[in-house]
Amino acid sequence: MRLLLPDFRYRAVMADGTVENEICPVYSARLATEPVPNPAEIGAMSWVPLAELTRLVADDPDKLSPWAREQLPQLSSILPAP
Repeated sequence: MRLLLPDFRYRAVMADGTVENEICPVYSARLATEPVPNPAEIGAMSWVPLAELTRLVADDPDKLSPWAREQLPQLSSILPAP
């Protein structure tokens, strides 16, 4: 595991009025198996090549969480180009 954004923080207001204001360090990791997310914590998951992520956000920003959209420019500046 590698710490990518140690000081990442965000504030987001959801459609239902819920406000999140969190400090969330961002890590990268390699997995030996497919992840099994907790359905109470995540609505959907898909693998997207990093090179396509910027296009995905530009085409349909609501496909990603507000904090993922905020992380992308920061990650793009530190991760190697594909």
